[in-house]
Amino acid sequence: MNDVLYGNTGHEFATACYAYIDTESLCLRIGSAGHPPALVWKASSKTMLSIRPSGRLLGIFPDPQFQFEEIFLESGDRVVLYTDGVVEAHPRDRDTDFFGEERLRNLIAANATAVASALKDAILTDLNEWTGGPEYCQDDVALVVLEIN
Repeated sequence: MNDVLYGNTGHEFATACYAYIDTESLCLRIGSAGHPPALVWKASSKTMLSIRPSGRLLGIFPDPQFQFEEIFLESGDRVVLYTDGVVEAHPRDRDTDFFGEERLRNLIAANATAVASALKDAILTDLNEWTGGPEYCQDDVALVVLEIN
């Protein structure tokens, strides 16, 4: 992807996340190109992991290097991938606050036993209330919630 973007984006760049789950071993492998961290709710310990391997933005450097991290998942775990449009969303009536990673983490923890679609709905509902609705978001918003059974 960097080969396609490099030299063709002016001063713009892209972030990206690569996530692969081996369905037999339940090993999650994540790589990042300047993307926000993946959040993993570990059901057995009721803890949140933030996974953000180092990697440079796409389109800026001719030969960026990327690292990967691996963790093993268990039944009940949740993996949440999202764009910076989620955590950097401004409230409609103020310019200074962000939705923030802490707020996102709290939503994931509060909905830890919900099915993936309900967790996704809870996050998007709270985000829409925070911003005043999708039409007020200043950046693209993408959200993926995976539930490990």
